[in-house]
Amino acid sequence: DLELRGLQVKDQGQEKATKTLVAKFNLVDLAGSERQAATLAEGTRLREASGINKSLSNLGLVIQALVDNANGKHRHVHYRDSKITYLLRDSLGGNSKTTMVCNVSPSEKNFGETLSSLRFAARAKEIRTHAQVNEDYSLMDVKALKAALKAVKLENVKLRAALHKAESQLSSQLSSPPKESGRR
Repeated sequence: DLELRGLQVKDQGQEKATKTLVAKFNLVDLAGSERQAATLAEGTRLREASGINKSLSNLGLVIQALVDNANGKHRHVHYRDSKITYLLRDSLGGNSKTTMVCNVSPSEKNFGETLSSLRFAARAKEIRTHAQVNEDYSLMDVKALKAALKAVKLENVKLRAALHKAESQLSSQLSSPPKESGRR
């Protein structure tokens, strides 16, 4: 899990931080063998391989649910069923662009696993996400906004004082009797 941050520092020749772009990069190797007999694993290795295959199976179910959602069927996506799906939830169904690289073997003895990998990648290809740029306002922008807020509050105080003065003048004019003129 790698997080990339870039800061735009220049603004028309003046040094001024304006925004931070945030990106997350996940690189996951989903190596696993569906055929445990072919790996000749025993004991601890067999249990590990079984756990990997269970996680890959859960990942396949999450991908299928996301594909169904993209096609108009509303299904709950079970990200919490395995650690891999929980860690990849933003990459799979969030604000992201996801790319899958599928390595296959030209060997005839690996035909079943190659076909399974290609089907898995074909399902993952159907996921539709809507990525947007992640922007964070920098400290300089926060300081500028605080200064602007302070200026607006000061202007508000001045306007309230002027309004109070105008109201009291109007009130005193309305409460005093009108002056009579010298004509009759």
